[in-house]
Amino acid sequence: MRPETRIRHDRGVIPDFVTHYYLADRGPFLNLSELDEPTLMEVMVELIRQRNESRQHRLFGRTYIAMRRLVEARLYQLFAQAGGRPERKSPHYFILGESPWFRGLAVNMQELRLPLTALPYDQTSLHHRCSSLPGERRQVYGARSRNFRGSPVC
Repeated sequence: MRPETRIRHDRGVIPDFVTHYYLADRGPFLNLSELDEPTLMEVMVELIRQRNESRQHRLFGRTYIAMRRLVEARLYQLFAQAGGRPERKSPHYFILGESPWFRGLAVNMQELRLPLTALPYDQTSLHHRCSSLPGERRQVYGARSRNFRGSPVC
């Protein structure tokens, strides 16, 4: 976008690009939710091993995948109800702009940037706080919602 067409808000200019972060040994545009159970277990064991070796810093608790799949299904439903036309059941995740915090979640984290104009309008939605729906966690697990203040937009 030309600078004069960029959107402004009370905290400055909204970035005109998105960034997709991914592990170098995995490649871009993969989603854990799409894996069958045996493959998922292999990948999760590897991710936990990498965490134990301080090569990546994300936590994957025992309810992580179930919660993720639940939230993604709910977001799909809400997006379709709002007129979106998703082609995938599981989304590809991006950060609006960039996030040094997200880049630092793994050693040798890779990134791929795309202009916002490259994303299909009817297949793109923006969710504040990493698509987290704390109410879903409470409903399914009876757990208290976390405060996600300070999380990146993705």
